[in-house]
Amino acid sequence: MENEVWEYYGNNINAAETAHILKSCLVALKDNAIKLSDLMDKQDKVFDRILKLLKEVIMDQMYLDTLSVYIDYIADLVEEIEVKLGTKTWNKVRNAIHRKRKKNKKDFEKEELVC
Repeated sequence: MENEVWEYYGNNINAAETAHILKSCLVALKDNAIKLSDLMDKQDKVFDRILKLLKEVIMDQMYLDTLSVYIDYIADLVEEIEVKLGTKTWNKVRNAIHRKRKKNKKDFEKEELVC
């Protein structure tokens, strides 16, 4: 097919027109190569971000798998603490813990330390 196209144009255009067509094709090819290179760079960045996220997900899953070993023990411990403290006191303690975690504080408020 390429030979047929070349023969058609080669027979119907002069050397100057052929050079002009070739030059415009090369310019278009260069532009496409630049665009392709840019797309490949962007794709590399996207792949790097995806890989980073996948690593984070895997680490989170490993962390959850590790914690799942202790889930029954922790549930039993919480239940035992609630029984010993009483539901009302346990709710105050649990709410204080939630507030501390939500606000990213290192220590409890003074009024939270008094039961």
